[in-house]
Amino acid sequence: VLEPMTGSNYEVGLKGECFDKRLLGSVAVYQADQTGRPELITCDRDWSCYRASDKVRNRGFELEINGEITSDWNVSAGYTYNQSKYVGGEQEGEDFNSAAPRHLLKLASDYRLPGALNHMRVGGSFYAQSAMVQREYGKAYKIQQDAYHLINLHAAYEINKNLELQYNLDNVFDKKYYQTLGNPNYWNFYGEPRNFNMALRAKF
Repeated sequence: VLEPMTGSNYEVGLKGECFDKRLLGSVAVYQADQTGRPELITCDRDWSCYRASDKVRNRGFELEINGEITSDWNVSAGYTYNQSKYVGGEQEGEDFNSAAPRHLLKLASDYRLPGALNHMRVGGSFYAQSAMVQREYGKAYKIQQDAYHLINLHAAYEINKNLELQYNLDNVFDKKYYQTLGNPNYWNFYGEPRNFNMALRAKF
């Protein structure tokens, strides 16, 4: 039986606002250490074996900005950088078992139409990430999800001051991709295909 995994987490960040609170921003730097993480070393149809890993260190930073370009136009942007490495033992070097992207970018915008169409808002979002790789320790197999991006769109109509109807179209170009990676037999999950939904919101 493997010993329990142990670890520690550190994070420091700053938040601020400017232009009369029309622009908000934040930055955070983090480090997370894990020792004894269970890692697959053999995989069969009927059984699997795991070993306790050497110390794994995740380091990175996050940037986020939210604000108003005009009173009718809101935008937001976020970027995350993450690097995972073994910092000791025979596995020292790049960590190929984290199955997490190194780069992640998010952009979003929402715009209220002018004039007679002022009761409508339109917008969308853009999501992009770098490749993910999963390898089995001591084996040749490798599962990889190449870098990909997604585009989502939305439109909202204010019926009155209490009711709003919104239409969302996600994964506009019907991108086929793995959202999570596991091993050759299981735990590989596709992201959602192109889909739409409508929501009616009430305010009282």
